[in-house]
Amino acid sequence: MCRLLLPLILLGLLLAPPVFGFFEVLDDLQQELSEEESTDDPLNLDDLIQDLEETAQQPVTSFTDVPQSAWFFNAVTMVAARGIVSGYKDANGNPMGIFGPGNPVTIAEILKMAYEAAGVMTATCKQSVNLPQAAAHWARPYVACAEEGGMRILHLQPDLNRGATRAEVISIVHDAFRVQVPAGRSTFTDTVNHPYEADIALAATNSVVSGDKSADGRPTGTFRPDDGVNRAEAAQIIAKSL
Repeated sequence: MCRLLLPLILLGLLLAPPVFGFFEVLDDLQQELSEEESTDDPLNLDDLIQDLEETAQQPVTSFTDVPQSAWFFNAVTMVAARGIVSGYKDANGNPMGIFGPGNPVTIAEILKMAYEAAGVMTATCKQSVNLPQAAAHWARPYVACAEEGGMRILHLQPDLNRGATRAEVISIVHDAFRVQVPAGRSTFTDTVNHPYEADIALAATNSVVSGDKSADGRPTGTFRPDDGVNRAEAAQIIAKSL
């Protein structure tokens, strides 16, 4: 009987959603095996379950442009599994299977990532928005939450579709998580008197971000707060903030 279960098990693993679906199928498998196990079956069921559990520990990603060898693989896989980020979709809303790790993360995208990571239920936020661009924008629910929560960057009425800077990403994450940022000075030479200097200092202290390094791996003492952030880097910041 157990041998007959194996094809069904494999089919279930293929059809199950990544990560979470695997564990659901594994739980069902263990229950079925406990009911069906017989002493004369040559199949080593304990070994089978162990193999499946070890496989479950391997990060899973369905993005073709996020190879397991990439430095950002673990971060993207983790935040994707939690529903914090998603890949690109076509005009019909169908997943394209790509994440675009090297693409700039936009203000709208980091707003979504930050609030999803913080576990904020957008349905509980106000329905109206003050930012004109947000009225017909897909990120409207996140903008509404940001306005309601007093997110600092929205005081500047930024273009939701432009790339976010390194300093802005940190401030957005802090505000979404309602982190109380203490006054402080950053050790980076190019962040002195920057509007988000205290945010950068706190993020560096918490090892969420680090400064630039030379070709031989030595710290240069700079952070480039106004440079852009790509989607892989944003995923890394979010992952380290959890």
